[in-house]
Amino acid sequence: HQVRVIDPTTLQLQLGARRGRLIRRFKRLVTPDVVIPRLATGVGAFALPMLEQLEAQGAAVLDRADAIGV
Repeated sequence: HQVRVIDPTTLQLQLGARRGRLIRRFKRLVTPDVVIPRLATGVGAFALPMLEQLEAQGAAVLDRADAIGV
């Protein structure tokens, strides 16, 4: 297994005609198999749309965006 820690403030959400995608360092972020979100105070409002996009792309998310945003 490979573990990567990604700061959500380094991501860009690119919206297209068909679907959105996440960009990091000018490259498309490959959808991970599993996401375990750990969001610091202050980045939640920015990070939740990124997490929702990962869910839409098929990643299994331990704590879903709708549960965190409550």
